Amino acid sequence: MRNLTVMRLRQIFSFVLILVLIFVLTACYSNTGNDPGTSPTNDSDSGPVANKERVKRIAGGYWPAPPGFGGNLIGAQVGDVGYYVYESMFLVIVGTDRVVPRLAKEWKHEGNKTTVVLHDNRKWSDGTDFTAKDMWAYYLININSSAITRYLEAINVVDDYTLEFVWAEPVISDTQKMLLLAEGWQAVTPYHIFGEFVEQVAEIMKKGTPYTGDPTKRPPFGLVFEKDDQTALKNLYNDFKNVDMEKPIGTGPYMVDKVTNVEVDLVVNPYFPDSDKLEFQKIKMQTVSDYNSLLSSNETDSFVGTLPYDMARTILDASGTMVMYPLLEQKSVGVIFNTRVQPLNDKLVRQALNEVINKKPVREVANYWAVETGFATIGLVPSTIEKYVDKDVLAKFARYTGNTEKAAKMLEDAGWTKNSQGKWVDRNGRSYRFVIAANAGWGAQGITAASEVARQLTEFGFETEAKAVEATIVVSNMKAGAYDMMIDFVDMTWNISDPYKAFSSYYGDITEKAGIDLSAAPLILKDYEGKELNMKEAVSSLLYINDEQEYRDLVGRIAWATNDNAIAINLYQNVMAIWENSATSKGLPMEDEFKKYDRMMPLPRTEEEYEEIAILNRAYAPFAEVFVRNKVKPR
Repeated sequence: MRNLTVMRLRQIFSFVLILVLIFVLTACYSNTGNDPGTSPTNDSDSGPVANKERVKRIAGGYWPAPPGFGGNLIGAQVGDVGYYVYESMFLVIVGTDRVVPRLAKEWKHEGNKTTVVLHDNRKWSDGTDFTAKDMWAYYLININSSAITRYLEAINVVDDYTLEFVWAEPVISDTQKMLLLAEGWQAVTPYHIFGEFVEQVAEIMKKGTPYTGDPTKRPPFGLVFEKDDQTALKNLYNDFKNVDMEKPIGTGPYMVDKVTNVEVDLVVNPYFPDSDKLEFQKIKMQTVSDYNSLLSSNETDSFVGTLPYDMARTILDASGTMVMYPLLEQKSVGVIFNTRVQPLNDKLVRQALNEVINKKPVREVANYWAVETGFATIGLVPSTIEKYVDKDVLAKFARYTGNTEKAAKMLEDAGWTKNSQGKWVDRNGRSYRFVIAANAGWGAQGITAASEVARQLTEFGFETEAKAVEATIVVSNMKAGAYDMMIDFVDMTWNISDPYKAFSSYYGDITEKAGIDLSAAPLILKDYEGKELNMKEAVSSLLYINDEQEYRDLVGRIAWATNDNAIAINLYQNVMAIWENSATSKGLPMEDEFKKYDRMMPLPRTEEEYEEIAILNRAYAPFAEVFVRNKVKPR
């Protein structure tokens, strides 16, 4: 009897042991599959499980193939690798214009001077101390290419870690000072390597004479040079660009380990503060020939690129763990009118054509996630208009809804009629045929969008042809007046979305494409109160306004007049897509909502969400910001 009891106890013990083993194995492996809507869990701080090497594989990007790759950024030897290697005094989060200090420790604006104190614990990746003279070197060697130098009298090295920026009269606003101080990659010219060039520039600068002409055409540091000195500066810059370095030397969190034509391996810079605490210890940049396969098979951890809706959904379902974040870009796609030709030289006709276009079908075939606007064109990035224009002023803006009956009434009021063939003719009985040019390399956002606009205009009564044109000539042809319209970027900036930057781009590049030569004659428009604005002068004056309400008032007037002039049709604000692999990274934005949205996430709903997603894109928050913050971690 005792033996039987012992046997039963042994059987029970064995059964319990098997259950425990099954539970342990299930806990270890149940979350590593590709169940759509879920991601592997690893919430403990004991270290990564799926991504034990702490590597981030980043698909896409450009760098010169060896032997063209090197360490001289200005010599075009580095490419997108620089995002992870270099730093600056400040960075701007693109889309919010929030300025974040990096190499700068503290700063102060006092009258015509700004003092910046740098961190005193930073080193270049070759072990050399980083000092204020390194930053000074950047501005001097790039005297003719750095935007800030046109607003400065001097940059003085106060001590090893302090710089003094002396601003020219009239002094620009504190906001504009900060945006200029945050512009570009600055810690890219180590003085201990390039000092000989910098000192020669400094000697030539001593020979310059003060500029006394038009402030809008002020040269760098307000200095005018004799022809021989101009040539010497140019030759020095070219010699500097031609310096070969094996690898980039920066102060950023990573440095180059290995480069091929298809892959770049970066490792942690041991001199970066707390480098051993960086969650991702390696970055692997990969060229991509087939995005679909790469994303579907989870062979990458990060990718930036907008794909058609059906393709994106298929990839998400196939991968099971990829997450797609749409993010508004700081540019819109639209139709620019050639205002030199009839009838597009008539503002009333341009306004009527804005009312013709139903933007939704264009957006759906060109960029599914993009955001339509109700404006013609405003000069500002559309998503920022409520930030910079008061609500009562915004209520005065004309809106366009794609109402063809309203558009017809607008033309009829301007003296147009329809003939027996259903074509619109002007008061002289003349009909018109339009050609819309599109960059042949733009794909759906080019010829597909142009074709949909052409279809709608033709159906309305203006025969219109969409034409794909070689990328190398389409813009110059439009500027020469070869087309009636062109699909291109409108209402945009390349980085900082502040109104001065946006309007400066508009009243320059966009107006030139529309056939308006601002150098030949001033463009005078009226605001909502009927007051005349010299548009170029009004935009320039924004640089110097410190009072916030005065600034907002002028921004509202410029934007209203721009919308009223209607030299373009803003079809939609562009949206990019940022892809992250939740199987290899945790701490990603909106992680608790992956299942709700089946990993095809919504546009950011707050500025905080926007910034969390923006820093995943190296171009929107450079200097490896997402890795420095350490919130996203290897899973």
